[in-house]
Amino acid sequence: MAVTVHREPNQVKWIGVRPGHNGEQILKSATVVNGNATLYTVPADKLLLLFNWGFSAGASAALSDYFLIRDELDATYLELFYSTISANTTVSTGGSMYLPMEIIAGYDFYLVSAAATTRVSAFIHGILIDV
Repeated sequence: MAVTVHREPNQVKWIGVRPGHNGEQILKSATVVNGNATLYTVPADKLLLLFNWGFSAGASAALSDYFLIRDELDATYLELFYSTISANTTVSTGGSMYLPMEIIAGYDFYLVSAAATTRVSAFIHGILIDV
């Protein structure tokens, strides 16, 4: 059984799966061309339950692109996707979690576009709850 790092204010009201309707739905997307960008940062005193994510990249030259989750010190916590593609190709992928991934306050979703000829897009979908 997994151990969480937080406690709900009233655990008596639910048994089993944590209700998602108590939080704010988050759906964010971003596109980057030749650069880096923060897609979303989890606010203080909040926890993001990540349900879905998507990533796509296209380029006219061979390259590597990244979709990362970084901690509050901007170090890589988790590589959601790393793409190495050939010239004149595209890649598109995503993921859905059966059990949502918990992303704590201060962590962010970060896109890296490696070349001037690269277009990188990503999205996240989840529920933001109070801790």
